[in-house]
Amino acid sequence: MVTGWAWQADAAAIDFGGGSGVAGVGHLHVYYDGRTPVVTGADPATGALVTIRVENGGGRRFAALNNGASVTKAGRLDELAGGHTPTTMTPAAPMSGWIAYARVGAKLTRYNSVSPAAAAPKPIASTATDLVGVYRAYGSMDLGCLYLDASGNLVTWHEDGTQNGRYTYTAGLGLYSAEAWLDGDGMVHVFGLTAGSGGVPANTLKVLHQVAWSSTGAPVWSLAVARDTKGTVLGTPVPACVALVPKVARFALDAFPDASPSQFVMREGVKAASDQFALHTQDAAARWTRDKVRLPTGGAPHLVGHYVSSVTVLDGRGTPMPGLPVAVSADTLVEIKVDGASYLVGPGHGAALATDLQGKLTIATTADSLLPATLHVDTVGPESGAVIQPAAAVHDYLAGTGTLPSQSGVFSEEAFASAKVDGVPIIDPARHGAPAIKDAYTGIGQVFQQASGTGLVSRRFQGAGAAPAIHGFAVGSAPVVRGTAGAGRVTYTEFATPAEVAAHLDAIRALPQYGGVWDDFLDWAGDVWEGVKNGAIAVYHVAVHAVTSVFVYIGDKIVELVGFVLDTVDATVRAVEAVVREVVETITAVVDWLKSLFDFKDIWDTKTALESGMRTLTSYASSTIEYYGGRASGWFAAQEQKVTDTLVALKEEYAGRPLGDAANQPPTVTDPSGHGLADGQIKDNPQSTWMLTQVMGPKTVAATRAATSKALASGPITDAFGVFLVDLAQTDLSDTADRVLADLEAIVAGVTDPADPDAGAKASVVAVIDILEQLSLGALRAADHVVAAVVRLATTICAHLQKALDEPFDLGGPVNTLYRWIQEQAGVTDVKDLSLGGLIFLIAGFFTTTSYKLVMGVDEAPFPGGLFPPIAPPPWLSVPDDTVGMPPAELNALYKNLQIVSGFAGVFGGGFDAMADLVPVVSFNETGDWPYQLQQFIGMSSALLSSGLYGTLSSLPPVGGNDWKGADGAWTIAWVFAAVNTLFSVGTVFLDNGRKDWQKDTPIFRNTGKVEKKGGETAVTATRGPLIVGALSIGFLAASGAACAKSHTNPYGTAQIILSGLPGVFGLLRWNLLPKDPASRNRAGIAALLDVVATESSAIMLLAGGIVTGAPYIGPEQPLGYGAVGRPYRAEIHASGGTRPFDAPLKDWTVASGTLPTGLTLDPATGTVSGTPTAPGTWRFSVGCTDSYGPPQYSNIAGMTLTITP
Repeated sequence: MVTGWAWQADAAAIDFGGGSGVAGVGHLHVYYDGRTPVVTGADPATGALVTIRVENGGGRRFAALNNGASVTKAGRLDELAGGHTPTTMTPAAPMSGWIAYARVGAKLTRYNSVSPAAAAPKPIASTATDLVGVYRAYGSMDLGCLYLDASGNLVTWHEDGTQNGRYTYTAGLGLYSAEAWLDGDGMVHVFGLTAGSGGVPANTLKVLHQVAWSSTGAPVWSLAVARDTKGTVLGTPVPACVALVPKVARFALDAFPDASPSQFVMREGVKAASDQFALHTQDAAARWTRDKVRLPTGGAPHLVGHYVSSVTVLDGRGTPMPGLPVAVSADTLVEIKVDGASYLVGPGHGAALATDLQGKLTIATTADSLLPATLHVDTVGPESGAVIQPAAAVHDYLAGTGTLPSQSGVFSEEAFASAKVDGVPIIDPARHGAPAIKDAYTGIGQVFQQASGTGLVSRRFQGAGAAPAIHGFAVGSAPVVRGTAGAGRVTYTEFATPAEVAAHLDAIRALPQYGGVWDDFLDWAGDVWEGVKNGAIAVYHVAVHAVTSVFVYIGDKIVELVGFVLDTVDATVRAVEAVVREVVETITAVVDWLKSLFDFKDIWDTKTALESGMRTLTSYASSTIEYYGGRASGWFAAQEQKVTDTLVALKEEYAGRPLGDAANQPPTVTDPSGHGLADGQIKDNPQSTWMLTQVMGPKTVAATRAATSKALASGPITDAFGVFLVDLAQTDLSDTADRVLADLEAIVAGVTDPADPDAGAKASVVAVIDILEQLSLGALRAADHVVAAVVRLATTICAHLQKALDEPFDLGGPVNTLYRWIQEQAGVTDVKDLSLGGLIFLIAGFFTTTSYKLVMGVDEAPFPGGLFPPIAPPPWLSVPDDTVGMPPAELNALYKNLQIVSGFAGVFGGGFDAMADLVPVVSFNETGDWPYQLQQFIGMSSALLSSGLYGTLSSLPPVGGNDWKGADGAWTIAWVFAAVNTLFSVGTVFLDNGRKDWQKDTPIFRNTGKVEKKGGETAVTATRGPLIVGALSIGFLAASGAACAKSHTNPYGTAQIILSGLPGVFGLLRWNLLPKDPASRNRAGIAALLDVVATESSAIMLLAGGIVTGAPYIGPEQPLGYGAVGRPYRAEIHASGGTRPFDAPLKDWTVASGTLPTGLTLDPATGTVSGTPTAPGTWRFSVGCTDSYGPPQYSNIAGMTLTITP
């Protein structure tokens, strides 16, 4: 891991050997003799040639030797290259003599000390324009040179025993500047910049590879060769000088002779300064990677495009494992970023990392191609690790089988044609019209179809019946000579037979610009795909049949790449890239189009709206708790029989049904195109959880431990909590719990099998409700005794909550800077410092906004303008009702949207609930206890997201379509229990941990506990948290169960509500946890698992119902037939909708305008018009209805006509 570096001047690094007359060196050239560097240079003052070699002693790193020759008489030195030769051919042999080549103007001269007879300077060339480098000729100890001449040839020269030496010329490369890189085998690879000829733009970085040695000892370059059917070479072979990177101002090579050449590249004409410098590296698998080099900009975050992947490590019960050591490697060399640090990983070279507080590892890899390196994540325990292709979602999108957060719907011809980056189309409409775009789009789909193995069928067939099978297809320029009609236009062609394929390919091979087959293409495939990706190589044609043939331009020649089969992801994506490149300038443009940018304005609007919504909920809760608290004396004890009856009814309802029963399963959540989304695509989406990942990483944990700020606290909240606990201690609730929960191991076994991997889904709901039934009497008596303290505590929390949430909150790391930067990106003028409430609502804003866009459409926002919708206030609260006058259909649509947002909060908040369950008994990595500020963050996140924005918002009577006083007030009473749980959870975060009586407490409400000694250890949850939460759950389940029964809520809605109340009951399994006790950790894990299963299941049920539910639709002017006076008439008006478990049946049919014929009525339950008409005539009227969703969704108003005859 590189954390930082800096240049350091060391005047004593080189020993200049006093008396040698050398004071400095310039024009340095590095040559490796084996793995030993030898530097050749010249003294700027004297022109003396100098060799610098590694020094093994004397305290110096290098030694400089004056070679006794000078280039000053020849004129001003332009370039220099050289090295040493050994005395034998053994690589480890000592160095014997130096050789140098100097270019002064157009003259190239050799200097050496190898042979006294040849020691005099030797002229090599008089037309040299660029000195490329040196190489050791095959079978020789001598060093030859490479240079470019005035005719544009690449020339190699070496001694061969003759007077003039051996010259070899390679024409047609179009280079004006080049450098040679020697690999570990001494083979030569020439990298150079083009002069702008042969169809290749100027300043394109190209590479030419040596593949062998000639009989004369000169390098033999990779070539494309055209042959006839007998193998006879036709025409002149084309040097395979491959374009890599366009628009390069300058570059430099890393001379080290390994298997991974690297170039430091300076681009020209870039839009952003951060894109100007990059390090391009090729790994052993010939795949290139690009790492941008950025200069410091004062600490502001950089916007960087990455593929982001996440892996969550779960134990056998499905509980996340924070701080777990993991190892990450890759198929090819690639830079990954984890928790703000960079690591270079590859085959056999991994990075040792650890999961974050969520048990998750989030990995970012550079997004500059459609085929990033495949990653491997391994840890101790599992038989096999995770294999990740970071661009898998992009592949699915282009294949038409998936969606992306950045796109509306699936990949289509229209989406391809309208694709833009920074407002500029990625397909130039001046070069490629609609037909070409359509043909390229068709070709992309066919490549994926061929790779799927299901066989190709015609995409051009327009007849009746199924499309016929085809043998292959091609996408590319018509095989005609340049300048003729049709040349250059991309077309899609289908082949019914192998003979048609052969004829098509032969037509391409017959073109005058055809340069032959590149036989050793697979050795340098990485170069070709790098050039294609960067737009340096133009693709002429792609033909897919039994094998895939790709034709590309090398210079001005069409070169055929050796065929390959679409049997791997790599081969398939490369073929897709080739097709795309025919109409798109660079593959990186496609990546930029598909990347999902954060809409910081929408995210901040959501954050602002959620904060406003929480203030609304707090206000409603305070007034409602006061209203009911003042009337509750003795009320709870009187409810004993009703509570018992409700719990018994629930047990009967759930008899034989586990927590994961099919009746509780929601419909599939879909994206705007109708594609189903797995739960993980919502809750584990790396984009949705990006902000959370910044907070939960090990780096933030370490920074939090080092933070000097004090934990947040509120004196009034602490005082009110103390009064409540004093009153609670005077009840027998604790004794009741001790009796009911005496054998917790047996209770756990009754609820679920801890050893079962599906323990959560198989948990017995009846066993849980049975626990509630046994605790209910004690809970009701305790509630009567503490009601006054509850009211005081709840209203105190409401009064001081906003101030407490706005207090500065220091996590000690980059999160503080990031929080301010996001505000700037969102256009916030009054930038605020980090606060606990601000951070949590921002995290919720990220998750809610990105998830909402995923399912509703990329252009949609949950809270446009940052406005939280109006909610009808309770009648006992004297505030204006902004919903008055709003059309019921509009209002209920807003309420349904709030349910969707609430569902997202539940899905997201379930993870915080699990962490809150585990904090008391699970240490984070080797660091021990969780930092108190992070505990506050986890506790508040669980309170505001899971309990607040999910539990409290979703159960608010108007949001569910219920009146505040409906079902005899049962809906409101259930909401009060949910609100009290939220307020207590929030208030606990602000308890003064410095006071003596709170010193051992955690800021997580469900874990608060009286300090007691049990068996030599401190029990962290002896009486308070689990028991109070459990008691509140009893109240919520009893009241909501009664409300559902009185309101005739459909089974789906009832199941969703009951599931949402179960997590508090599961918390009872954490009674008397001990920090170091294995049994306690086991129970905490089970509780966390059940908590997550119940919360997320109920939240998904709410979310899915809201997303899938659409308003009913009544078709206008339905054929109602004719009625006759005096004869019975009956006709049913039909509507779509209201057929699913969460919105059935349709109801509340009404006549919106006009009148029915005299004697007829409309049944509000069925939409049936019936009766006996009493008068003739034609009646025009309109009708509407609602479904049974909560809140009900209103249909359109449809006009009808009914004629009654005499």
